[in-house]
Amino acid sequence: MPELLITFLGDWRIGTGTGTPGALDDTVRRENGLPVVPAGSVTGIWRDGCERVATALDGADPAAPWAGWVRTLFGSQPAIDRRHRHVPVPAALAVRTATLPAPVATALRADPRLPRCLHTVRPGVAIDPATGQATTDFLRALEVTRGGLILLSPLELDDAGWTEQQRATAWTLLHLGAREVRTLGGDRRRGLGRCELTVPDPTGVVADVLTVPEPPVPAPLPGRTLTAGTGTVTVRDDGWVVLDLRVTCVDPVLSALAATDNTVRGQPSVPGGRVLPVVVARARAAGLDVEHLVRAGNLRCEPLVPEVDGKPGRPLPRAFVAPKGAPVSRVWNLLRTTSPLGVTSKAPRDRWVGEPRDGVLPLRSAELQVRLHNTVEDAVQRPTEAVGGLFGYESIPAGAVLRGRVRLRVSSVDGERLAAALTGRWRLGGSKKDEYGRVDVTASPLTESATVPGGPQQQITLWFVTDAVLLDTRLAPVTTVDGMLATLESALGARVEVVPETAGTVSAAVAFGRAEGWQGRWIRPRPSLLTVAAGSVLVLRRADGQDFEPNALAALVCDGIGRRRAEGFGSVAVGDPLLDVAEIDVSDAAGGPRDAADPGPPDAAGRELLAELRHEALRRDVEQRAATLPREALGALASVPPAQLGALRVALLAAARTQDPALAGARFLASLRTAKARSDRWSDRAEGKLQTLLAEGAVWDLLGVPAEHRTVEAEPWARTRVLAHLLAAGAIAAEGGPDHGA
Repeated sequence: MPELLITFLGDWRIGTGTGTPGALDDTVRRENGLPVVPAGSVTGIWRDGCERVATALDGADPAAPWAGWVRTLFGSQPAIDRRHRHVPVPAALAVRTATLPAPVATALRADPRLPRCLHTVRPGVAIDPATGQATTDFLRALEVTRGGLILLSPLELDDAGWTEQQRATAWTLLHLGAREVRTLGGDRRRGLGRCELTVPDPTGVVADVLTVPEPPVPAPLPGRTLTAGTGTVTVRDDGWVVLDLRVTCVDPVLSALAATDNTVRGQPSVPGGRVLPVVVARARAAGLDVEHLVRAGNLRCEPLVPEVDGKPGRPLPRAFVAPKGAPVSRVWNLLRTTSPLGVTSKAPRDRWVGEPRDGVLPLRSAELQVRLHNTVEDAVQRPTEAVGGLFGYESIPAGAVLRGRVRLRVSSVDGERLAAALTGRWRLGGSKKDEYGRVDVTASPLTESATVPGGPQQQITLWFVTDAVLLDTRLAPVTTVDGMLATLESALGARVEVVPETAGTVSAAVAFGRAEGWQGRWIRPRPSLLTVAAGSVLVLRRADGQDFEPNALAALVCDGIGRRRAEGFGSVAVGDPLLDVAEIDVSDAAGGPRDAADPGPPDAAGRELLAELRHEALRRDVEQRAATLPREALGALASVPPAQLGALRVALLAAARTQDPALAGARFLASLRTAKARSDRWSDRAEGKLQTLLAEGAVWDLLGVPAEHRTVEAEPWARTRVLAHLLAAGAIAAEGGPDHGA
C-alpha cells in the first residue's frame, strides 16, 4: 500500500477544540497518546493544492479535463457545489490518518517520558480588530507539536479497470498538488505547520514530471462500469451454507444510527444492509454471480455485532432485568420468575450475551467513541456555520472485533470460493475515504444446522436475534403483538397465541424501533422502517392445543421472518435454553485479541528522533528535579559567597563545552588552592563538597535520576543546572553565613 510522507519543517498543531482547565486552552489531537494528522485535514489541503493546479492547467478549456480528474480522485462535493444535480461521484482516492511510523510509535509508547517531549506550550493573545491591540484578559496557552516529525498516511487508489495512461495522469496531478501544499494544520498564518508532502511513485511517472516543462496531456477520465459475474453458482434446496465473518476494525467504523444537530449518533453494530453490497461486489470480482440469490431470498447477511467468546453476540433478551443505575452483576428472567427488585429494575440496553458457562452468563457492553471534526469554508479557510462548522461522529473504535454470518443456499464448493473472496481488507460504514471504515475480514465456512427443540412442543419461546420488518395484509408496518401473531401464523402454518401470564411473570417482552437509511444516488434519506426490536421475546402456543410442527420451526429459524431478510432482518431463535433460566450471574466478556505484527526496528531518521527525545526527556527531568532540591543539598558549599558560586557556575558552563569537563573542574579546584583571595572564602569542607559534586555520577545521585536514563554527555550540564536552580531559589547563604555540614 503506498504511503504519503508528511515532513514537518517547524512546529505544528492539530487542535481538538478542548483544553485543560487552568493549564491549556487548546490541546493537540492524539491517538494512543501520540500526535496524528486526521485524514480529513490531509485530504482537504491536498485537494486544495490539486484544485489550484487544475485551475492553472485548464485555463479557458470548457471541457476542464484536469478539474474532472480532481473530482474523480477526491469525489464530488454536492453540499458545496449546488449547481450540479448529478449523482455524487465517490472518491477514487482514500487518504488515511497520518501517524508516526510503527517502529517509532512502538518505541515511544514503551517509554512514557518520550511522548511528553513531543509537545510544548505556546502563549498567544487575541487582537481587537477595532483598536489593533491585545484584547484584555485574553491570554491563551496553546499546545503545539514539535517540528522535524515524519508522519505516514496510507493511500488507497481504486483504479480497477484504469489504463496505465489514466493511472499516470492521476499520480501526476496528485504529485503537482502535493508540491502546492506548504503548510498544514491550525495557525498556518502565524508561522505554524510548515511541511512538505512527498507522494509515492507507483507508476514511475512522478520522476518524469520534474524533468518535462509541461505536464502530460490528461488521459480520458476513467469510466465506472458494472459488469455481472461471469460464473454462476449452484442453488441447493437442502439447506444453507453458513460463512462466519471475523471482522477486526483497523480504523474506527462509522455505523450511523441518526443525526441530531451536529452529532451523528452511531451504533455498536454494523447493519446487514451495509454488509450486503460488499459481499455482492466481492463475489462479482471473484466471478460469482450471487445477485439472483438476493432476489430469490437465498442469501442473507446478518449484522456485524460485538464478539462474545469467539462467536457473534446475541442481544440480551428484553425479558431479562437488572437493578437500575448499578453495574449489571445478575439478571432475572421475567418469563420464568418474578423480579425481587420491583420498580427499581429495568432491562439493560445495548448488551450482547454468549453461551452460559458454569452458571455465569458472559455479557458484553457497547463500545463507542466520539471524534470531533470540522468543515473548512474555502473562502475564509476556517470552519464556519455556513458549511457545517464543528460536528462529531460516534463510531466503533479501532481494534474492536465484530462477528457476523452470511447465509446462502449454494454448494459447498461455491461457499468455499465465496469465503476466499470475502477474506481480506474491506471498507465499511460512512466516511470511508477518510479516517473511518478499514476492517480486516476472515471468512470461514461453518457446518452448523438449525437448532430447534426436539420432541413434541406445545409451547415455544421465540427470541428475535435481529430487528425484524413485519408487514400486515395491508402492507402496513406491524407495531403490536397481535400483528406479530398474525405474521407468525402464516410462517408456522397454524394459529398461535401468547401463553397467559401468571402472577409476577410475563409472556411477552416486545419493543419496537425504527431503522433509518440514506440513498446516496438520490442524496436523500431512505424511508424509515418500523421494526420489531432485537431482543424481543414471546412465549407462544397453538390455539388448537396441538404440538408445533418441527419442520415449520426449523424453517422459521433457517429462513427468518418478515421482509428484507437479505439485509439481516428477521433472524429468530426458538427454544433457546438461556430463556429457561430463572436468574443467572453475569460477567464482563472482552472481545477477541487483535493480532499485532512486529513493526521491526526504526530507520535512521527514527533512531535520530528517539535519541533527541531521550535527550530532551532527560533535560526536562533534570530541570524538574533540580528545581525541587532543598537548600541543604549543597551542604558546606552554602557557606561560600554568592559571587564565588557565580564564578563556579561560569566555570562549570565553560567546562561543559570542553572535551574533558572533569579536567576543567580539577583545574578550577587547583586554582582555589593557589589563589589566596579565594582560599579565604572557600573552606576545606566546601572544597571537599565541590570535589564530591564533580565526581563521576555524583550529580545523578544527588538528583535521584534512574541509572538507565543517565548519560555521560549530559552530566556536566546537569551540574550547572543544579547550581543555577539552587542559586535562583536563594539556597545560598550570604557572605559570612553559617557553615552547613558536608
